[in-house]
Amino acid sequence: MDADPRVTITTAVAELRSEALQLLVPPTSGHRSEAILEGVAANDPALASAGGADPCFADLLIAQRGRRVVGAAWVQPAPGKVAVVWPPRLVPAEPAATASRLMLEVDRRLVNYEIDLAQAVLPANDEQDARGAELTAHLRRHGFQPAARLLSMACEIGAPANHRPAYLTPADGPSGLPFELVPFNHAQTQRMVAVIERTYQQTLDIPALNGVRQPADVLDGYSQIAPTQHLHWFFARSNDADVGCLLLVDQRREDRVEVVYMGLAPGARGRGWGRQITEYAKDFTARLGRRHLVLGVDAANDPALMVYTAAGLHVCAERTVFVRPRPA
Repeated sequence: MDADPRVTITTAVAELRSEALQLLVPPTSGHRSEAILEGVAANDPALASAGGADPCFADLLIAQRGRRVVGAAWVQPAPGKVAVVWPPRLVPAEPAATASRLMLEVDRRLVNYEIDLAQAVLPANDEQDARGAELTAHLRRHGFQPAARLLSMACEIGAPANHRPAYLTPADGPSGLPFELVPFNHAQTQRMVAVIERTYQQTLDIPALNGVRQPADVLDGYSQIAPTQHLHWFFARSNDADVGCLLLVDQRREDRVEVVYMGLAPGARGRGWGRQITEYAKDFTARLGRRHLVLGVDAANDPALMVYTAAGLHVCAERTVFVRPRPA
């Protein structure tokens, strides 16, 4: 099908960003378009006086029919050779060919950025209507495949437990081995990479991603999620050896702490340590004065779900994760 010459695909200029985001962020997504704009401005106070030039929106794409915005898509590259893709959404009655053109531009930018792994996340209920089916079809046609059902879990945190020490050293586990959490510093990056690599062995959390990215790239991505002072990372240690890790980020604006990653090496699993680490994360959240602890988990990861449920977290949203590794 020939491209409609009346439709142009461009990057959204500052005055059209809000309109583009309103198309991309439906009420069912769990996000708010205005909150995205506010969050970017909060992270860069100079944005308001910089003419709106912000790299966050460098790949926010719009389709215009004349001066009217009729479609939008978004590529969000991140450190670690990964990108989040918001697939095309169109105004009612706009031909599907416009979405195809937006998706071709998405492809071009993923190639230019040499992205190893592109991800798209759709609310589970988004797939049940015609528009959701169209989004899924666009993703599949461009090489994205469903990798997991991702559950968002959360719990409300009360006042900090005054009897807890600054760093948790729980009682001996069932095996009788001592277990502790030790703070990370950035001189220990290679050590953390090695720990993460071990925790990926036999993992049940989105196993389709195993081997797609190097652990060093994964850690690089984690380190760029927020300013360093908001990152709180820990090694899990037993018998003077690293057996796992806990990576937290303080999301002060949202009044919460997120578990970005928590993992144990195969030999450290099944001892109840996952529950202890989760309880520590809750206590750490309380000591930061945040109201909620949040995390994401693969719906097929039954052991992790049991741990988080036992620790008082509940499922608050469900999404489908689509992934596309870089073509060979």
